[in-house]
Amino acid sequence: MRPEVIFFGTAIPTYFVYLGLLFSALVFYVANRAKKLAVNRDIALNLGLIIMIAGFFGARAFHIFYEQPEIYQSNGWLFFSFWFGGFVWYGGAILAFVACAIYLKRISQPITVWLDFYTPIIALGYGLGRIGCFLAGCCHGKATDLPWGLHFPFDPGVARHPTQLYATFWELAIWVALTRIGRLTSIKRSPGNLFFIYGCLHAIGRLLMESFREDNRGPQIWIFSISSWLSFALFSLCFFFLLIGLRGTNSARVAR
Repeated sequence: MRPEVIFFGTAIPTYFVYLGLLFSALVFYVANRAKKLAVNRDIALNLGLIIMIAGFFGARAFHIFYEQPEIYQSNGWLFFSFWFGGFVWYGGAILAFVACAIYLKRISQPITVWLDFYTPIIALGYGLGRIGCFLAGCCHGKATDLPWGLHFPFDPGVARHPTQLYATFWELAIWVALTRIGRLTSIKRSPGNLFFIYGCLHAIGRLLMESFREDNRGPQIWIFSISSWLSFALFSLCFFFLLIGLRGTNSARVAR
């Protein structure tokens, strides 16, 4: 873990340096995927920009208004002090989805087609992005006696689950699977199915990771964090639409 890097005598959060480099690399991934699939590169890059901007504000807002609102009520200036951290993945994902849906509707583009286009990019970005959390030492896990338990700077005497790396390994495995599944004709025939498969797998992985985490998750609802409930919802919705999509594909086969 290395929370900060020094540039010309100034300490900069490693998290933001790493994410900046990751987002830059993902832009090339978007452009290359657009060329490979022969889709409109301008739309693909515009969506990438929307995802980055809306994702940033959504993730920040969710943290402020749900996880720790009392801190920002008494210290309003902290609202803009994002370099101290405070982002929630699901908040960014929700706002990014809404913003992209509005953009695609305005230019008369099908949402499901672009969901499938961005699915492996999201999986890779999320997986590698969790390395940024690991470097920062946030999103840490519970204490463990397992041999791969790691010591975090805030509590060096206790070995903890490296939940950030669990998420990275899970998501990279999903990314590899998606690159294979995305080539199947049955998936291509029904736009949206690739994303729905990812949504189910991501939700399962997130629920597993949440069960090991011990950082501040905001107020719990019953015995689960808000991210766990959102994972339940994501899995249910994606599984429902996946069944509809697969049923439609099978019906089309029978009709032939």
